Amino acid sequence: MDETTPTPSAGPADTFLGKLKEQSFTILVMVAVVYYQHTLWQSDRARLEQELVRKGAQVDAMVDAERTRLIEREKYLLVQRDQFIDMLKEQAAICRLKPHTEP
Repeated sequence: MDETTPTPSAGPADTFLGKLKEQSFTILVMVAVVYYQHTLWQSDRARLEQELVRKGAQVDAMVDAERTRLIEREKYLLVQRDQFIDMLKEQAAICRLKPHTEP
């Protein structure tokens, strides 16, 4: 056959398979890249989930520690208030017992 002889046209399936054979290496490389990106994404996601759990536990511990500190502080202040009130009552009783002397 020479260059002027028309070639029989290939069907769409033959054209597709021919292009697939030509591009198979590129397709395999693209699939490998997508798979690699997927594994990276999964490992990042797992790491972030672990970090989220760890930070949540850290926040819970801080809240519990702060709550305990504030409860202890409240108890201390109540005791201080009660002692102050008792001291005022004692001073008032002493003032009532002292005779008033006018100059």
